[in-house]
Amino acid sequence: MSDKVPEVIRAAIMPNKRSPFSRNVWLTAGLFVILIIVFVIYTLSEKQTDLANDLRYQSFLLADELRQSSDDLTRMVRTVVYKNGTIMHICFKNDVKGVK
Repeated sequence: MSDKVPEVIRAAIMPNKRSPFSRNVWLTAGLFVILIIVFVIYTLSEKQTDLANDLRYQSFLLADELRQSSDDLTRMVRTVVYKNGTIMHICFKNDVKGVK
């Protein structure tokens, strides 16, 4: 009697045979979940890229500010050397202390 199990009972006990529609639904759901996971990973990497670009821009601004202050100090020293006057020397010496 165990060899002659009806098809309905066999399908309920061993559901390894699915209909093509059921397989396609599960395949579509699985691919959709994978798509969502890839999209989340992409979004996180894009945020990291934005943070890196912001840091790069901030360092560019700081380097430009340092270059500008260095140019200003160089210009003051050259002015003192070229004019070689005591009044100008005292005036620029106080300016250099203020910039530092």
